[in-house]
Amino acid sequence: ERVELAIVVADAVRLAGPRLRDENVTLDHAPLDAPLLVMGGPVRLQQVLVNLMSNGIDAMAETADKVLSLWVEESGDVVRIFLRDTGTGLADPDRVFEPFYTTKDVGASKGLGLGLSISYGIIGGFGGQLSCGNWEQGAEFCVELWKAN
Repeated sequence: ERVELAIVVADAVRLAGPRLRDENVTLDHAPLDAPLLVMGGPVRLQQVLVNLMSNGIDAMAETADKVLSLWVEESGDVVRIFLRDTGTGLADPDRVFEPFYTTKDVGASKGLGLGLSISYGIIGGFGGQLSCGNWEQGAEFCVELWKAN
């Protein structure tokens, strides 16, 4: 369905807000200043964004300079949502979307290795793509969705 991206992103930021504050993470994000419609589902897209932010926060647990950046870029019929952290980076970027692959301690409050796999499936279900990689100071994820007409 057609989804107003600014609302979904704002809701995800609001939901992640308490954890960002508790973990002393600076959020580098400028809200969208114009309506931008993408194809997806609002609740599931919000779930993906919150999961990616949560993973970024986890990755910065032992980092002094904790910055989570979130921005949106448009290119033709495609909209990309980027999330970048200043954490430890991805040990094996080619495996992060595999079910049960995790670098966290396995347990009730740590990780099962399903969050990114589920997120990958959700974005794929929207006809989009979820990708990742490392940059100089941590990890970067990109959610690519089709712009709605």
